[in-house]
Amino acid sequence: LRGDGSGNFAGHYPYESGLYADGDVKRTSLIHINGQSHLLVAINNEPLKIIQLGKMNLVNGEIAGFVEK
Repeated sequence: LRGDGSGNFAGHYPYESGLYADGDVKRTSLIHINGQSHLLVAINNEPLKIIQLGKMNLVNGEIAGFVEK
């Protein structure tokens, strides 16, 4: 989801954001490891996933790329 700063959010397709998490996602959390941003993804009945994020544009929150570990 991408917010417009006024409380409104719009969904985006994986090909637009570069991020796809298959399954019943229960929670996500942004963490930092050795100065790099990672996204923890908890999916129902699945092992915890960690996704290393590429450069993040902090102005609008867009993710430039990711690598799933």
